[in-house]
Amino acid sequence: MRQGLPVVATVAAGYREWLRVCLALRPLLFSAFIILLAVAAVSDFIPQRFWDQGVLGEALSLAQQAIRSVLIAPILIGIHRFVILDEPARRYGFPIRGVSTLWIYVVWLFGLDVLTGMPIDLLGLMQALNVPVWTSTFIFIVLIGAALILALRLSILLPAIAVDAPGIKPALALIDTRGYALRILAIIMLAAIPWFAVSIIGTRLIGRRIDVVGSFPAMLGLVMMGVLQTILLSVMAVIISLVFIALGAKTKRLIAPSAHASV
Repeated sequence: MRQGLPVVATVAAGYREWLRVCLALRPLLFSAFIILLAVAAVSDFIPQRFWDQGVLGEALSLAQQAIRSVLIAPILIGIHRFVILDEPARRYGFPIRGVSTLWIYVVWLFGLDVLTGMPIDLLGLMQALNVPVWTSTFIFIVLIGAALILALRLSILLPAIAVDAPGIKPALALIDTRGYALRILAIIMLAAIPWFAVSIIGTRLIGRRIDVVGSFPAMLGLVMMGVLQTILLSVMAVIISLVFIALGAKTKRLIAPSAHASV
């Protein structure tokens, strides 16, 4: 059964599909770049002291995640529908019909973001409460592992929602992905490694002033990160779509996979 999701073959298929996405959905990807660049720029110009102020910092972080989820949801839905149904989206926009699908998608996207970020927030809280280092580290490792596994297993709900699969339930996604969490993680990490390497190299080439808000190196860094985030966002949307096609027997029900997206 586990051979139904081979790691290397899935990554290779993901990049083949991603090239098709880049050619067919250029307006969507350009919109993603502009959105991600704008969100990052606004965040950079908010003074760091506000981010560091406990409750206010958490509220700002949640607001940023919520806005980002709303703005990029139409793009991710377009990518899922293209990979799974071979249905190209011509331009970025909020649908007149299917609004409920969009908002369900936004809720799940935001929820998964919050789920994966919660252990880090709890670690900060434990440090503020002077919990012993070994205790807080152990709790953090357990929580981050549990949150990551749960998020990976529920991630196929996103393409299922995007293509209006009937009878979508979290329980079905958990059944479909049982025993596959580590394999999905390996696929995502292998697909992302080249772009993390590019980020590290690019940051070093730009230099130390990349952290000086408003400077030319900082603006150059923002553009670079916008490009890399757009690439990673679209690659991950393609990968999760392929995982959904390969594993989502119960989640996808009547949805027929695109012939182009075979793994």
